Amino acid sequence: MPSQQSQLPVPDKALADIQVLDLSLEIGAYCTKILADLGARVIRVEPPEGDSLRHKGPYYHGQVGVETSLRHFHYNTSKKSITLDIETPDGAALLRRLAQRCDVLVESYAPGHLASLGLSHEELSKTNPNLITASITPFGQQGAYSGYVGTDIVGAAMGGLMALCGFPDDPPNHPAGLQGYHLASIAASTGITLAICARDMDPAGMGSHLDISMQEAVSMSTIQTANAKFYTDLGQTPNRAGMGSVGGSGRSIHQCRDGGWVSFVVPPDFWDNFIVWLLEHDLAEELIAPEWSEPVKRMEDPGPVADATGKLAALYNRNDFFREAQNRRLLGMPVNTIDDLYEDEQLNSRGFFVEIEHDELQDTLTYPGAPMLLSETPYEIAHAAPSLGEHNEEVFAGELGLSAKEIEDLRSSGVI
Repeated sequence: MPSQQSQLPVPDKALADIQVLDLSLEIGAYCTKILADLGARVIRVEPPEGDSLRHKGPYYHGQVGVETSLRHFHYNTSKKSITLDIETPDGAALLRRLAQRCDVLVESYAPGHLASLGLSHEELSKTNPNLITASITPFGQQGAYSGYVGTDIVGAAMGGLMALCGFPDDPPNHPAGLQGYHLASIAASTGITLAICARDMDPAGMGSHLDISMQEAVSMSTIQTANAKFYTDLGQTPNRAGMGSVGGSGRSIHQCRDGGWVSFVVPPDFWDNFIVWLLEHDLAEELIAPEWSEPVKRMEDPGPVADATGKLAALYNRNDFFREAQNRRLLGMPVNTIDDLYEDEQLNSRGFFVEIEHDELQDTLTYPGAPMLLSETPYEIAHAAPSLGEHNEEVFAGELGLSAKEIEDLRSSGVI
């Protein structure tokens, strides 16, 4: 028999009834983007001069300004924007009033800073016990390093991920794509949705405080890279593998005739398929010997397999190698560039890229869309990132009931 809860109407968006105050810096911007694109009403609280994302390039057509940062465009989709200097007494008072009306507050200030302004989770919970606060910082709210500052590169370094990137004889490499920030944001958005579920199941509806450490989020990724527990069970420390795989053996990245690259692995059950392919090009050589059919042999001596694969890949264009490998049930996959992603058949067949109108630019820009597909409550970019303070009137007048004179006085004094 269906539960009473299952008979409730399904909202258009998964988080349609959730309101979020977004005080996050760059480390948490992707977290609140996820929440906003899932339907939450996310109000980004920016200082009057705009948050740091607006002041970082690249910029639309090279036009430097707080309304043209492509980084701001990407991370602030579906959000609203208000300006508020919470460092001032009036600004802090307004934030307290807003927090009374919200379900979630996301922040990434140094531990203790909001408390010094009377805006800690404990203080805000006194007037809104249902409030969920997520604090996203480099090292968490407690611990020996909790007071240290840290950017994305610090997270990658201190979380161990950097030590796995690059070639064995080279220094550690900084992974591209702001992996530290993104991993912290993903952990936070997951934790927030779980906290919302827990609050909804609690008869008292009590909120909670989430303490998200970028170092811990990155460390989870690093440790899971060694998914066979090389360190804990075997006492081995995974190292940079270059064109191979961490914890594996041999080279797994090869260049094709047209200059493209492929990742290639032979599944143990399809070794014979690989040998047949090599024989068609007179490349099998010593690999036709029976001992090479044993995975242990190939692990102990990966060189001949890598050499043969490299010669094979050099005979094909990248996409042709990919199709041929798949036809033979071998794991040959293209190493995509950014250009390749935009042309990728799989991504486009799932509608991954979306076109978003920017009225202020009189232009339409292409965005990466949903990282997940929800059948009933779709993840969807509702609109382009807001202009600075675009929703001041809506929030301060419409929600808090401030008069036009009060708003003008706050603007004149630099509070908003």
